[in-house]
Amino acid sequence: MGKYPVISISLKGADAANYDEAYRLMVQIINDEAECFQFLLDSEKLTKIDKMRYETLIDMEMQPAVLAMSLKKLTTLLEKHYGQKVVVLIDEYDVPLAKAYENNFMIKWFFYFVIYLAMY
Repeated sequence: MGKYPVISISLKGADAANYDEAYRLMVQIINDEAECFQFLLDSEKLTKIDKMRYETLIDMEMQPAVLAMSLKKLTTLLEKHYGQKVVVLIDEYDVPLAKAYENNFMIKWFFYFVIYLAMY
């Protein structure tokens, strides 16, 4: 145990009634997980640009393009710091899609969500 760094997120809390609320919840989920790795700001293995990229992951005003690539960015930074692959665990990944379907913003959310997961 403890051989690989792990990113673990649950999307259970992303049960929004509309797209804007779903977006804000996803930003919060990524912010919370990224904050667990604040030591990256002191890493000697990361460049100044890498550290600036990390800071975009803890920004509450995260832009859509950053959110779409957030897991990829965090994984890349952790791989660079540790020098090995990272395990990504995503629990309750169906919740945002089910809520989007129930609340009639499925098309907009689905394409965003697919890009979010596919870019990883």
